[in-house]
Amino acid sequence: MIIILNQTATDHNIEELSGILSARGLGVHLSKGAETTIIGAIGALDDEKAQLAEQFTALSYVERVVPISKPYKVVGKSFRPGGTVIS
Repeated sequence: MIIILNQTATDHNIEELSGILSARGLGVHLSKGAETTIIGAIGALDDEKAQLAEQFTALSYVERVVPISKPYKVVGKSFRPGGTVIS
């Protein structure tokens, strides 16, 4: 899942959220830009994503949470059922 923080998020908030994710056994990927900070939570199970998204959205410094439903969407058979031929 991707957690997008609002501009009021401090370094302390980022550390706090990263700690929460790590304590739950999730990997953390931090991407800090000039205006937006994004935290990728890696390894969340499908059945816990909705609950986690609700909890994180309630935090004042979280703008929104985007759950990722399937890994490798662009390279999966559901995206291109006919397959790809590589010469």
